[in-house]
Amino acid sequence: MPTEFKGAVKVDAFALEERQDLAARIGVISSLWAQIEDELALIFAYALNTMPAIATATLGNVFSVPTKLNMLHTALELRFPEDVVAPFLKLKKRTRTTAKTRAWVIHAAWTIHADHPNALIRCAGITDPRLGMLIYTRRDFVEIEMQLLQLHIDLRKYGQSLATSRELTVEERMQKYWSLTGLQPPSDATSDQTGQDED
Repeated sequence: MPTEFKGAVKVDAFALEERQDLAARIGVISSLWAQIEDELALIFAYALNTMPAIATATLGNVFSVPTKLNMLHTALELRFPEDVVAPFLKLKKRTRTTAKTRAWVIHAAWTIHADHPNALIRCAGITDPRLGMLIYTRRDFVEIEMQLLQLHIDLRKYGQSLATSRELTVEERMQKYWSLTGLQPPSDATSDQTGQDED
């Protein structure tokens, strides 16, 4: 895990050029997260029975990770029974946790310090209420990469499993829809329209 840095540093993005091997790890983490978002879009496309491009464009306009995951969860609930959706709940939780870890790396200023030649210093600045700084070694970055890689693999396996999973019937889908929305289904019964008896 990253350790706390105590001291003074000069925040200089170009200083990362002196630690290119470590700076590259930030790019790897960013790329691995993009692959996870692609996998989520493929699952979303399958759940909606639509083209991946449409699913990608839809999720791409939603910037909140929790909101994206909730949309995906709802789409799965409307197409598949609970036993098929259940594994996604664990993946959903892991994705939210991993997204925070990834954001902690991507959305930060980085610099170096002579006392730590094999590390980068994360300087959150005013975005961190503690104004704290952390020391990231190669091992710290690689641990995050492995988390992202495993999540990507597990999401892909889940997405592939949907092809052979039982789907809800039309009637089951409608029941699920009314349950999720809290709306009342229209009555199938037709009221008899009777006129007054003629004298």
